Amino acid sequence: MGCDCHSIGGLWSDRFEYRSVECFAFIIGIILWFVVGVMWKDRAIMVVHIGAFTAILTGYLNS
Repeated sequence: MGCDCHSIGGLWSDRFEYRSVECFAFIIGIILWFVVGVMWKDRAIMVVHIGAFTAILTGYLNS
């Protein structure tokens, strides 16, 4: 539930252009989903969220 709330919070802050909140909400959501992947031993969830984290971090550092 917390993973979804942070991801939706990131989308909400993107809609209203709160850029500083958006990035951190997405990162927290990605980290929490990665933890869920570890707990469920689901490599697909972990791989997808490592890729998402890398993309967001790269975009954040290049902006």
